[in-house]
Amino acid sequence: MDYQGHADGSAKAYSLEEHGPSFQLSPHFRLIEFASRDGADTVLVHPALIDALEAIREHFGKPVHINSGYRTKSHNRAIRGSRNSRHTMGLAADIDVRGVHPDTVADFAETLQPGGLGRYHTFTHVDVEGVSRRWDER
Repeated sequence: MDYQGHADGSAKAYSLEEHGPSFQLSPHFRLIEFASRDGADTVLVHPALIDALEAIREHFGKPVHINSGYRTKSHNRAIRGSRNSRHTMGLAADIDVRGVHPDTVADFAETLQPGGLGRYHTFTHVDVEGVSRRWDER
């Protein structure tokens, strides 16, 4: 995916307080959906990640649920996330599409050429960091 033509390799910083939880990042995604589950005000989201999730939604014609988007470093440690997690950089999301098997979601996400693609029993990890990585935790 290599940031899909977005010049800036870093995520954009938003504030829940300033922008509001319902702030529309795209036609189908609001800021609160990407917020760290520890209640932090700052939310990092890269535009290429939003583009990828919009492509997945469009392909399946169903809402994409974000189980985990941005994570603060302290929240990531608390849930024992990877030390170099792309979630802490606003580059990743763990998603599910209601009624669609995670393998089917991952198969389509692969066509988008994401940086990271992880297959899990109940969700799919997609990230837009430029290095191609694949893993299977099923």
